[in-house]
Amino acid sequence: MARFLVLGNVNLDEVVELSVPLVSGGRPQGRRRGSRLGGGGANTGVALAMAGHDVAVAAVVGDDPDGRHLRRELARHGVDVSLVAERPGRSRRALILVDPDGERTIVGLGGVTASPQALVPRTHRADALYVNVRHPDAAEVMARGLDRMLVVAQVPETPVARWPAHVLVASGTNPVAHAWDDPFAGGREIAGPQLRWTVVTDGARGATAWGPDGARHCPPVPARVVDTTGAGDAFAAGLLGPLVADGDIDCAMRTGAAWAAGTIAAFSSIPVMIPPTPSAEDHP
Repeated sequence: MARFLVLGNVNLDEVVELSVPLVSGGRPQGRRRGSRLGGGGANTGVALAMAGHDVAVAAVVGDDPDGRHLRRELARHGVDVSLVAERPGRSRRALILVDPDGERTIVGLGGVTASPQALVPRTHRADALYVNVRHPDAAEVMARGLDRMLVVAQVPETPVARWPAHVLVASGTNPVAHAWDDPFAGGREIAGPQLRWTVVTDGARGATAWGPDGARHCPPVPARVVDTTGAGDAFAAGLLGPLVADGDIDCAMRTGAAWAAGTIAAFSSIPVMIPPTPSAEDHP
């Protein structure tokens, strides 16, 4: 098993189940489904821990009851919380609106923030760093890890001049990635010459990895959609293991697709189960 450092948000998700899909100007009815552990850092970190990896999440929570609850929940799922810092103020919250088809809309409600450089010690060692934050200071954390570990990062949804990584991951709805004619060339402009792959996910159409020799596509794994919250985070977690093990992008995408499918089949922000790694025969 590998050692992972995940730099991402840890939220308290407040969940509302909608009676109809959201439309502009609509007035849907909703049913409160309580609160749950969420955020990109928590979702990916828990998935990796469930797969048996050694995982530390670097994040910030408030010095409030929510922050203490979030730290306990992460630890309960096997995540190292020594880099989850407390800061004065309210912990991050997000409103998760889930429609009858399982599609989610996320409304950020704010909370405490901190510079990634203050959260990640220079001496921290890992096999891979995964970054899913928008803070510009994250670029410095990524840059100092390039020579020591695999660096995989989500592409921010607002333009950045520098986002150094070996692998970039983006949703097909990400406006920055959507504007790239060539995702590998576009990714290299912000990631640098060490970029190996730009992976673009596209929901029910699967995912495509763009590299120096062209594109490789992975179809989705069929699943009954209950709640799409955290599907992209689970995909990224599945991607990481094979990339650290041997760099096999095809196996990585198949694993990511299987983990995403397992996540959307449950009403949860974090994964509730991790499917076995699919073999090449599962997706010829």
